[in-house]
Amino acid sequence: WVSSDGIYLVFKEGRIIKTRGFFNNLIGFKSLEINLKRLIDSKEPESFVNYYSYDHPKLIDMKVSGERKFIRKEEIKLLGRMQQLYLIEESFKNSYTGWKATNKFWVDDEMFVWKSKQFISPKLPEFNIEVTKKPAK
Repeated sequence: WVSSDGIYLVFKEGRIIKTRGFFNNLIGFKSLEINLKRLIDSKEPESFVNYYSYDHPKLIDMKVSGERKFIRKEEIKLLGRMQQLYLIEESFKNSYTGWKATNKFWVDDEMFVWKSKQFISPKLPEFNIEVTKKPAK
């Protein structure tokens, strides 16, 4: 996604993995493969570790650890129509910086992320994303 003023966000499976145009850009994101279907089916929380890298100040592979869990299936309004989506929450922290946050992802039966609320940096506000049209395969 690119804005008219040159800010861009790069997404992978609904997650912001890179930015440009901010004073503190996310230049790298590493995580193990996330299996949301398994998480929803099992209804059991899972622990995870992700690594974030930034440009200003330069910070490579900041480790955050947390827990990901299926919360509930809920009906939400997107673009004037109601959709049944699964809500997944990721609560995470970095002990060194004191950064704590919770990301939320709303996914459909095909595990496509239609809506999310994501924190990608302790220096940037929350990003609220709503997809208006599912990309063609």
